[in-house]
Amino acid sequence: MGQSITIKIAEKTYSLKADSPRSEELIRRAAAKVNDLVSAYNTKFAGRPLADILAFVALNLGISSISSSDEIAELLKEAGALKEETDAYLKNIEEK
Repeated sequence: MGQSITIKIAEKTYSLKADSPRSEELIRRAAAKVNDLVSAYNTKFAGRPLADILAFVALNLGISSISSSDEIAELLKEAGALKEETDAYLKNIEEK
């Protein structure tokens, strides 16, 4: 199942399957992000081997992913606290 798609990362072509239009969009956006970072690191660290560049890209994306996960966890915690405050406030109003 899924649709066959072709992407290019660091001048190498890959054939993949996308399970849905959303999946295809995510794959294409991720490939574009990787290629943007490869280009930026190639400029910043001209002459470095591609393996080093890809390691920098992977580290950058890993840091970004962990940072986003941490921010989401913090926002969920804040949302839970706000819900508790709202529930307590509404309960207090009902009791009056």
